[in-house]
Amino acid sequence: MVSQVSLPTTTRLSQSEQAAIRADLIGRCFDDRWLSGLAGSIRDKLQSFGYLRAAVSEPTLTIADASRDPQPISVAVEVKEGARYKVREVEWWNLKAVSLEQIMAVSPIQIDDVVDMSKV
Repeated sequence: MVSQVSLPTTTRLSQSEQAAIRADLIGRCFDDRWLSGLAGSIRDKLQSFGYLRAAVSEPTLTIADASRDPQPISVAVEVKEGARYKVREVEWWNLKAVSLEQIMAVSPIQIDDVVDMSKV
């Protein structure tokens, strides 16, 4: 079970972004399939913060206490966030039933928002 997540001390991620990454991982039990997708999961989270080209290393795992069951592990991962992207323009084509203003009023994507790929 994941008990601790270490991110690089040089990260530009805010405290709340770091906390969100940790919250997604801490307390989770894992197997080899979960472990193989861990870097991708962290990359997805970074993309939701606008870091579309983030690079994430394969995590390093350390067993914190082998005598416990489940064994608590520490996960260390290196991230290179890269540039943070914002929405500059939103285009909609072939609108017939509703106006652009009506769609933009309910759209999860707005001008000047940080690009969040989960909203696209």
